[in-house]
Amino acid sequence: MISIVVFKWKPVWKGVGVKTKLHKAKNPVNYGSEHVNVLYHSIKRNTTVPFKFICITDDPTELDQNIEVIELWDKCRHLGGCLNRMFVFDKSMATLLGDRFICIDLDCVIVSNIDSILNRSEDFVINQFESKGSHNQLYNGGLFLMTAGSRQEVWDQFDFASSPNTISELHQTKNMVGDDQSWIQHILGNNESLFTHADGVYDYNFLNPKDILPDNAKIILLPGKFDPSIEKNHISWIQEHWRI
Repeated sequence: MISIVVFKWKPVWKGVGVKTKLHKAKNPVNYGSEHVNVLYHSIKRNTTVPFKFICITDDPTELDQNIEVIELWDKCRHLGGCLNRMFVFDKSMATLLGDRFICIDLDCVIVSNIDSILNRSEDFVINQFESKGSHNQLYNGGLFLMTAGSRQEVWDQFDFASSPNTISELHQTKNMVGDDQSWIQHILGNNESLFTHADGVYDYNFLNPKDILPDNAKIILLPGKFDPSIEKNHISWIQEHWRI
């Protein structure tokens, strides 16, 4: 049994401090219960691996009755962005989520069977970061699979007062991007196992043309400004796969 874990909460976009500029989104996508329910049914259609689906949220309204709800914790929510979800690296997740789980962002579309993704055997696998520029970012926090507690240091070494400024410095000095994913790379280094195109995981930003899927596609992430509930109106494969 593996746990599929998603987060849904009202976003905090005020940033993490006077000296930081981590959160510049002017119009962040506000994901709702539809996004959670669609992802649950998409995974149900596209795996034979036994799983339970968990939504960590501050608003469980209208979620499918088969989705397990965990109340959103407040460890560092005031810092904004995705930093609050880093608590999943704590060893207590073995009790809360199960020994083995995968965290998936709601801005994705499952387009074919994902058994091979869920069956990766490493104790930690994270999605590769794709970039058109000269970023030194290697990891994309929108998808990672792990054995609970296997990277405890990511949470243990996070300091609410100083770490946000460390992340900001990483952005400025090493041209890294994102908040939790920059911190994960800062703590774990550059040698973690990755989900790549070979696994069928793609970034929507880099599909060219966007209306044609790669032959081996399994999960397409739509980060940033893209919302699958809107993109489906003009991309046929999203309309086909992003549904209950």
